[in-house]
Amino acid sequence: MTMQTGLLNKTTEIVSTLSTARELAGRLPASAYRAGADQNGGGSIGAHLRHVLDHYLSFLGGLASGRIDYDVRRRGSVVEQDPGAAIETIDRICARRVGVAVAPTFGMAPATLDYLASLAVREAG
Repeated sequence: MTMQTGLLNKTTEIVSTLSTARELAGRLPASAYRAGADQNGGGSIGAHLRHVLDHYLSFLGGLASGRIDYDVRRRGSVVEQDPGAAIETIDRICARRVGVAVAPTFGMAPATLDYLASLAVREAG
């Protein structure tokens, strides 16, 4: 498998997973989306989804600067409270993520894969 094929396959998996999250956010009543998971401080579905989406946004935001920093996230954003905002964010991520993978496949940006391999990544921790 080439790096391009691997990136395209991974992108397809990500879009599929985010589509499932999008469907869930669209089906849940807002009150259930915002409700805490338990009385022991467990986060809401919205808080957990926001956490996941923040990591995707950190990745995509880092593409422009060449440095991905997973500590730079938007904790406490409207995505935690509003399933509609989560759906909009998922749609933006899917559109940008597909563009990253599909562009080199169609010869639109031949240096994209080299660029992705050269990114400096700072993991949370």
